[in-house]
Amino acid sequence: MRTTLLAVALTLAGVLVLTGCPGQRAPEELASPDPTLPSEQPIAEGSGEGLGRVLTAVPCGVAGPYGDICEIMKTTDPAIDMQADVANTMVLNRKLVDGKGSCDAYLAMGNVEVEALEKVGKVARAVPVAGMGLGLIVAKGNPLGIKSIADLANDNVKAVAIARPNSSVGFCAEQALKNAGVWSAVEAKLARPDAPSELKSFVMKGKADAAIIYNTCLVEVHTPGQQRQEEGQGVSTKLQDVGLIDQQLYEPFSLQVVVPTDAQNPAGAEAFIRACLSEAGQKIFADWSYIPLKPDAEAGKPEA
Repeated sequence: MRTTLLAVALTLAGVLVLTGCPGQRAPEELASPDPTLPSEQPIAEGSGEGLGRVLTAVPCGVAGPYGDICEIMKTTDPAIDMQADVANTMVLNRKLVDGKGSCDAYLAMGNVEVEALEKVGKVARAVPVAGMGLGLIVAKGNPLGIKSIADLANDNVKAVAIARPNSSVGFCAEQALKNAGVWSAVEAKLARPDAPSELKSFVMKGKADAAIIYNTCLVEVHTPGQQRQEEGQGVSTKLQDVGLIDQQLYEPFSLQVVVPTDAQNPAGAEAFIRACLSEAGQKIFADWSYIPLKPDAEAGKPEA
């Protein structure tokens, strides 16, 4: 199915102008997502006909499920033109915050990103479409024998990579370390790249012994239509997944579809939201290691 994605006419265009990362967020400013939000926010119904171009700002790590969901949208509206600006999540967020770009829908990777847009009045509506979590990774073979977040306090662990708190993955990583009681032992050896996308490379290049990442990062692809990375492919040849970090240690966060206040095709954005929340959409997210909001959605078998 994924090989037919080119027919969706995804345009990987640099629609927005490159800028820097947003400023740090204060911990007390973060609000927990409401898991009932999708059902409480009514989604406009429609036939899907004549939606035309739908420009979506897509963080590179979300390109996989985005592409698969575009395929199911094509079945309901063959004329729909799903176009994507695929870029680093921090780049996309800053461009939208600064008003240097626009889109019809934006896949925001957590609460911190959404609240940065809300502060500048750029959010018409934001709908959670899949849950996310934190994962712990180490170098292949796990040379230091790290088994949990508690082991990051061990003396033989010299550097731990986490993102900065102006991203949800960085903010929640700080929460997890503090709530696990290891912050004081780990703070001095933190390595903090400018972008979450650099966390994996810090471990691969030996700049960190471990990293706290989005749990989806080891299977992500950066081009819509590609199949997910499996064990023995891509970065998994150099990195090892220790496992999910206990979700009780940090505030829950979710992948959210943001419809900006200046969206040119809000109806198209609503169609995208409906597709994300459909049974097929939720199964796609589960297949890419996201946490489906609908409990009956289970991951299918990876395609050969």
